[in-house]
Amino acid sequence: MRLRHGQHNDLISWESEILGNGVLPVDGANAENCYIEDTIKIGAGTKIYPNVIIVGEGYIGEGSVIGPGNRIENPRIGKEVRMKHSCGISHATIDNFTNVSEFVTIADFDGVEKKRTFIGSKCMIGVQVRIMGGSQIEEECFVADGARVSGFLSPRTYFNSEKALKDPQYSAYHTNCAWYLAGYYLAMQSAVFPDERAEFIEKIMKRCGGDEEIFKKWLKTPIMHMGGQTPLKSLKKEGGKAIKCLLGECMHGVPEKSAQT
Repeated sequence: MRLRHGQHNDLISWESEILGNGVLPVDGANAENCYIEDTIKIGAGTKIYPNVIIVGEGYIGEGSVIGPGNRIENPRIGKEVRMKHSCGISHATIDNFTNVSEFVTIADFDGVEKKRTFIGSKCMIGVQVRIMGGSQIEEECFVADGARVSGFLSPRTYFNSEKALKDPQYSAYHTNCAWYLAGYYLAMQSAVFPDERAEFIEKIMKRCGGDEEIFKKWLKTPIMHMGGQTPLKSLKKEGGKAIKCLLGECMHGVPEKSAQT
């Protein structure tokens, strides 16, 4: 892994600057197939794959994954960010726990001037998404494959511009239809509002004894009352409509009271 020291083009030791800081090379990443400038600070436990180029000034947080063939310039990347492969990322701030799929392009130019792009925490950025410079994507957004983002996405928005182009009846913006739930990124067909989310998590976690691993296992366990679907699939399909059923607070299967005479 070659690093440029300031403006002098000196090679810095892979062992001291990369391995010594707890960065983890994967699948043969080494000094010959990666180029990282020494003005880039990388947190411990971050995995670097082959053919990665990271230049400019910036940082990548702890426990992140930078997949093969990524080209990154002037990053501000938080912890536990996952970036697949073959992405081109310029002047972007990406907050914690966000997942960037393969072939994503984040530009630093909006057609007039260079601008930094912001992506909030716990977002899912789909395959071949294109994000224009200066765009702002708030936390827990889900950007569908092939979408083009230019502007602002409010928190928890599911954005699918490709489908909207093909079907004029379909809106590109679906507010409160994206949810980062226990490490899973959900794109839902109907909204779940913040107070509903908080109540759902509080009640289910209480039933799970506060154990997050039990909660995660429950989310993937088929439930007969939901037609054999898992809670995750039920939430994706029905959104807020599934909440009361999953909490056992719905009226399905409860006999109606006889009419008074």
